[in-house]
Amino acid sequence: MVASAVTLVIAASAAHAITLRYQGKAGDVRKYAYAAAMRMQSEGMGMQERAESTSTALVAQKIKSVDDGVFVIEQKLTKGKVTMKMTDVDEPMKEELPEITVLIKMDAQGRIKQFKSEDGLTTMDTTRELGRVLAEMGMFPKRDLKVGDTWSDEKEITEPDVGTVKIHYTRKLSALEPYQKRNCAKIETKFSGTVEPPEDLMDGDAMPGAELDMNAGFSGTAVTWCDHEAGIVVEENDTLKMRMEMHFTMPAMGAGEDVEHSSKMAMISNIKMVLEK
Repeated sequence: MVASAVTLVIAASAAHAITLRYQGKAGDVRKYAYAAAMRMQSEGMGMQERAESTSTALVAQKIKSVDDGVFVIEQKLTKGKVTMKMTDVDEPMKEELPEITVLIKMDAQGRIKQFKSEDGLTTMDTTRELGRVLAEMGMFPKRDLKVGDTWSDEKEITEPDVGTVKIHYTRKLSALEPYQKRNCAKIETKFSGTVEPPEDLMDGDAMPGAELDMNAGFSGTAVTWCDHEAGIVVEENDTLKMRMEMHFTMPAMGAGEDVEHSSKMAMISNIKMVLEK
């Protein structure tokens, strides 16, 4: 998604094959309206919890420089607002998000080479890490494409605080069609994968002998429309589903019994980014 907001050039041949690549010059700015909705349900210790949230923001991406096909992009998220409703809470919680600035380095195929927030963090949570891994795999192949062509990739990345994320995706150039009063290329994406916790998650003296068994996975789809005449991504709609099951065991102290605890979580989120006119 981050990569999608940079200018796109699509060159078509007489045989209707097209080459997709990102292109832009220093100073170019694209502004997108961002909206997301999330539903989550969790169970554990005999309790069930539900949560729903909606969020909106303005995302501005500015190309700071272009060097040998690598873009340096400054992305700012402003006017962010979140509304959340939880089980047994009568009034929804509302919060305004602080402005967030991220620096991105990306190549012409949309592969993220570097991702760094203004506070120095490269990741914030599993969801952000998942998005970064997908972005690192790129949006476009180097070869020419015709309508109906597909391309795929897979990747594995390990971060100390998140664990190991494995992901596989398949993209398809599904159509060249009018959309939002523009002539657009429509790209459909399907992806899935797993998240494994860090191997040393239960190490240390705080809970000696404790064991954690976690099974987590995700899947999703994305649809992207690119104006292949003006060279601009017009809209992207993403759906992400995540599920996680955990079983925790703590050895007995003395003559007591082992302590066991199981929990599970399921989440679905829908994200939409639309180019502002």
